[in-house]
Amino acid sequence: MLLNILLSLLLILVAGGLIFLALQPATFRVERKRVIPVTPQVAFDGVRNFRTWPQWSPWLMHEPDASLDFSDQSGQEGSWYSWDGKLVGAGEMTHEQLSPAAHIDCRLQFLRPMRSVSRVRFRFQPAQDGGTQVAWCMEGRMPFLLRWMSHKMEGWIGRDFDIGLIQLAMQLGDQRDPMVLEFPGLVQVEAATFITRRYEGSLQAMPAAMRTGYPELMQAVEQAGLSIEGMPVAIYHSINPETGQVCCDMGMPVVEARGMPGFEIVKLPARRYMRTRLRGEYTHLELAWHAAFAQLRMRRQRFRRGLPRIERYVNSPEGLQGLAVETWLDIPVR
Repeated sequence: MLLNILLSLLLILVAGGLIFLALQPATFRVERKRVIPVTPQVAFDGVRNFRTWPQWSPWLMHEPDASLDFSDQSGQEGSWYSWDGKLVGAGEMTHEQLSPAAHIDCRLQFLRPMRSVSRVRFRFQPAQDGGTQVAWCMEGRMPFLLRWMSHKMEGWIGRDFDIGLIQLAMQLGDQRDPMVLEFPGLVQVEAATFITRRYEGSLQAMPAAMRTGYPELMQAVEQAGLSIEGMPVAIYHSINPETGQVCCDMGMPVVEARGMPGFEIVKLPARRYMRTRLRGEYTHLELAWHAAFAQLRMRRQRFRRGLPRIERYVNSPEGLQGLAVETWLDIPVR
C-alpha cells in the first residue's frame, strides 16, 4: 500500500515536471548593443578577424592560456577558430555569412562541457550621433530537459555580451569607460578588524553615499587616534538584484579597534576567497561581480552562502568620483 502511494506521488512529480518543461520556451535569444565611435567598416573588420577575439572575448579572459586554433584564412566566409581549456570548455566558431560593414553570421558549436549548436549574429549600423551601433545576438534551441534554462539565458549571457562589447570598444580604440578584469584565483586572506559605517539603500545611490562616507570614516578613525592598516573595503551583506537594494558596510582596517559613536566594529576571520580584480570605472562593478561568479562556477568552487562579499580598494575609493579604480572582489569559498 505504502509503495503504491510512493509510486503515485513519484508519477505525479514526474508528470508535473514534464508539463512544466513543455510550457517553457524551446528557443532562446539574447542581444546586447553598444555604440562605438568608429565607422561600420572598422567595427566590422574588428569582429570578423578571429585572431583579435582573445583580446576582447568575455570568456577567453577567464583562461588566457586556453589552447586556440585558427583557420588559415581569417575573416572570410568559412574561416573559424576553436578553443579548448580546462575552464572555458571546448568549441568552435565559424563565419557563415559576411556582408562588409553590415553584418556577420556565425555558427557556434560547443563540444564541452555539453554539446550544442547556436547562431551568433553581429549587426553594424551607423548611429544617429555618429559612430556605429554594434548589436551582438545569440539564438538557439534548448534540449527538452533543459528548457528551464531558457529564461535564464538573458541574465547569464547578456552581461557577458555587455563585457565583451566594452572590451571590443577598447580594442577599437574607445577608452571612454575602460574595464580590465583579472582572475588571480584562490587566495588566503588574514583576519582583520574594521571600523565601519552601514549603508542600506539602492545601488544607484550608493556611489554618492560612498563619496561622502569614506572621507568621514577616515577622518573619524584618525581623530580617534586609531592606526589604519590597509585600504578601505566595502563589506556586502545582501544585494537584491530584483529591487536593486543593497546592505553593506563601508570599512576602514585598523590595528586595534575601540568603540566610536555612530560606527561599528566588524571582525573578519582568516578565510579563503576567490579573487577578481577590476581596473576601470566603478559603474562596471555589477559586470565585474558577474564575471567573478562566472569564474567561481568555471573553477567548480562553491560560494559560502551567508558570508559577506568584500570589495577591497587597491588604490582609493576616490575613484568613485570618476577616476579609474582598482578593486579586489573577494567571494568566500569552501
